[in-house]
Amino acid sequence: MDDDILCVRSLQINSVSSKIRKMKEMNPAKSVDVLSTSFLYFKLIGAWRPLNLPKWLRVIYDLFTISMVILMYEMLIVTEILAIIFAEENRLKVFQDIVHITITHVSGCFKMLFVINRRQSIMLLVNGCVAKQWYPPRNELEATILTKHNNLSRRITLTYATLVGASLLAAVLNPILYSTRVLTIATWYPCNISLPICYWSSYAHQTMGILAMAIAHVATDSLIVGFTIKICTQLNVLNQRLLSINFQLENTSARCQKSQEQSLALEAILVNECIVNYKDILRFADLLSRTFIEIVFIQFCVGLTVICSTVYLLAKLSIFSYDFFGLFLYLGCMLMQMFLFCWYGNEVVLDSTKLFHTIYNINWIELQIQTQSKLLLMMLVASSPIQLFRGAIIKVNLDAFINILKFSYSAFNLLQKSS
Repeated sequence: MDDDILCVRSLQINSVSSKIRKMKEMNPAKSVDVLSTSFLYFKLIGAWRPLNLPKWLRVIYDLFTISMVILMYEMLIVTEILAIIFAEENRLKVFQDIVHITITHVSGCFKMLFVINRRQSIMLLVNGCVAKQWYPPRNELEATILTKHNNLSRRITLTYATLVGASLLAAVLNPILYSTRVLTIATWYPCNISLPICYWSSYAHQTMGILAMAIAHVATDSLIVGFTIKICTQLNVLNQRLLSINFQLENTSARCQKSQEQSLALEAILVNECIVNYKDILRFADLLSRTFIEIVFIQFCVGLTVICSTVYLLAKLSIFSYDFFGLFLYLGCMLMQMFLFCWYGNEVVLDSTKLFHTIYNINWIELQIQTQSKLLLMMLVASSPIQLFRGAIIKVNLDAFINILKFSYSAFNLLQKSS
C-alpha cells in the first residue's frame, strides 16, 4: 500500500509543470498568501496585531487599538447622536440627514470589535486555506484555478477600496471646495465651530474617524468575500480531481505496471482523498458561517435601512449637484457591499451543485463496487448545495439581493407618500 501511495504521489509531482516550479522558486510565499490586502487594512486601524512582535511593540499596538476604538469610533458616533439631541431647530431634518451615516459608523465599529474578538476563528480559516490538501497545487490546472481566484480576490478588494475611497474623498472635500464652515457630517462638539481652531480640529477628527470607518468596512467585507471565494476555489479543485480519477488510474497502471489488486487499492486511495477533501470544504464553510454570521445579519439590516434612506435623500437633491454626486457614490458603496455578499454566496451554491453533476459524470463502470458506493454517498451529500450563513434570516444569494432592491423601492415609495 505504501508503494502504491508513493507511486501516485510521484506521478502527481512529475505532472506539475516547470513553469509552476519556477514561480514558486522565485516567490515561495506568494502561492500561500491569504487575503494579505484585507489583513493589511486591519493592521492599519489596529484591528489585527501582527504576529511575532516584541513585547514592547505589542503593548504599543494594543494602546493604538484602544485609542482607535475610543477616540475615533466612539467619539465620532457619540458626536453624531449628540447632534440630533442638541439640534436647535428642525431636529427631524438633522436626523434624516445623518441617520444613514450614523448607522454605517455603528456597524463599522461593530465589525472592528468583532474581528478583534474572533481572531482565533479567523486564524483557523486562514490555516484552512493553506492546508496541505490544497497547497502546493498538484498540476498546472490546479495552479491555474488557485491563481485565478487569488487574483479575483485581490481585484475585488482593490475595486471596492477604490469606490469607498472615492466616496470618502467626495465627502471630506465638500467643505473645502465650497469654502463653507460646515463639517463633513452634522455633529456636535463642545466648542464654537465658527472659530478656526475648533473647526479644523473637529474637521481633522471627523476625517480620521471616517477614514478608519471606511477601512474597517473594506477590510471586513473583502475578508468575508475572500474566504467565500476560497470555498469556490476548493470546490473547483475538487471537481478537477474527481474528473481526473479515471485518467490517473489508467496512467498509473500503465507507468507503474501494477496488478489488478494494486490498481483497486490506488482507486480507493484517490476516491477516499476526494471524500476527505469534500469533508474539509464542508467544515470550512461551516466555520466561515459560524464566524461571520452576526456581521452578515447586521450588514443586511443596516444595508436595507441605509439604501432606503439614501435613495430618499437622493430624490430630494438636484441631479447635477455636488451633494447628489457624493451621496450617489455612497449608495454605490452600499450596493456593492451587498452585491458582493450575495453574488459570491450564490457562486458557492452553483459550484457545490456542479460537484453533484461532476460525480454523476464520472465513468462509474470502470470502478469497483465499494468505490461506487462511496461516490454515491458523496453524491447524495452534494445534492444539497452549500448555503452559507443559513441563520442570517436572509439567504445570501442573488435572489436575496433582488429582494433587497425591491424592498428598498417599496420603502422609498412609502417615504415619498408620507412626506
